[in-house]
Amino acid sequence: LASGSTIEVGKNQAVGVFIADDATNPLKTTVYNTGTNMTVGTNAFGYVVDSKTGTDLLLGTATNKLTASLGPDSVYAYSNDKNGYVYSNTDITTTGGKSYGLYTAGKTENYGNIDLTGGNGNVGIYSTGTGYTKNTGTITMNGEKVKGIVAGDSTTAGTAVINNEGNITVTGKEAVAVIAQKGGTVNMPSSSTSTATPVISVTGRSGLGLYSTSNGKINATNTTVNASGGAINVYKNGGNINLTNATLNTNAD
Repeated sequence: LASGSTIEVGKNQAVGVFIADDATNPLKTTVYNTGTNMTVGTNAFGYVVDSKTGTDLLLGTATNKLTASLGPDSVYAYSNDKNGYVYSNTDITTTGGKSYGLYTAGKTENYGNIDLTGGNGNVGIYSTGTGYTKNTGTITMNGEKVKGIVAGDSTTAGTAVINNEGNITVTGKEAVAVIAQKGGTVNMPSSSTSTATPVISVTGRSGLGLYSTSNGKINATNTTVNASGGAINVYKNGGNINLTNATLNTNAD
């Protein structure tokens, strides 16, 4: 496909690009997309990796940003390959709810901006299992029960890690910006040598800025957490939250 062209994915479990291991001779696969954008329909997937061989999915480059538009109940990039790698420099938007930007089980790096303000229940980045994710992009969510970044599966214990250096803004009833659960860890920023100063903002009744549960851990250094409209800056329930030189701003109703 020519650079700047667009793949249009249909609906009802349609998949734009599907990568799976060969049944008899599984080999490592690398998929490059250096210039093709994507529009994903309702209840559909842009990219699906079903693999155990360390599949690499490279979406965009450092100098060539892609775009993706998601319909309701859709996922831009999904990978269950714990040995794989997903690189995304894609600006992702949505027109509906219950959609995911990136849903991965292996190493992931996101440099694009994720703007899922189109509906309720959307999730920006979801890292499961033993996945390791780095995010430098801006994440913006607007709707009830939206989630910015999530480290750890909701049901199965793991060691997923998200290193976040981007700003995250969520708005809506029960919206949560940062979640660490089931043994997952979120570090902000990515390391002690990073100069990033992430800003986490949450607005809405019963919303949460930082939330750790079920042995999840959040380490926030030089991070600002803003809460307004009935939201709470920091909340832990069976998890740990460590704040170092963090700033908490509350404008409670």
